[in-house]
Amino acid sequence: MTNTTKVLNQVVALIVKYLESNSDLDTKVVNYQTVNVLKEKLDLTLPDDGVSLEELIYVVESYLKYSVRTGSTQFFNLLFSGYSIPGILAETITSATNTTMHTYDVAPVATLMEMELIKHLNSVSGI
Repeated sequence: MTNTTKVLNQVVALIVKYLESNSDLDTKVVNYQTVNVLKEKLDLTLPDDGVSLEELIYVVESYLKYSVRTGSTQFFNLLFSGYSIPGILAETITSATNTTMHTYDVAPVATLMEMELIKHLNSVSGI
């Protein structure tokens, strides 16, 4: 197993744990910290020589720990509606492939999926 694979597995495990805890009533929606306290707790400097993949795990852990859990079953707000596993998977795939949908030549499967979705939405709306 490569180092990249190990880090990806650790990050996926962190995300899965985070998502699962969103439905736990004992999990706080936010671990609020004032801006000054949060700046002291987090090292978000950008070193000239970059960071290792292992160091990114710390960033992911910190991001998840101190972000508002807008996907929590206890979070209510007019701008957020939680999350869906299919949506997360779709975003992961589109991000991993780094594909834009500006032409069929660049994104053949995504284009066909989009066309099918438009066809379905048209039928639902009576067009």
